[in-house]
Amino acid sequence: MERKLLWNDPKLQHAFELFMAGHSDKDVEKLVGINARTFRRYRDKYGIFREKNTFRCLLMLV
Repeated sequence: MERKLLWNDPKLQHAFELFMAGHSDKDVEKLVGINARTFRRYRDKYGIFREKNTFRCLLMLV
């Protein structure tokens, strides 16, 4: 079982940046190595989603 990623994990932050730049969950899976389904769970957990053509993050902890 792999370790869980925390909000400030560089790998997860990079995945969020790619997603917000327009990449799909599958693209993020290929580029970063986080399973697409798992990445969707992290997006739900941290409130990362796209609204039409506007990117929105409910949780800004940077």
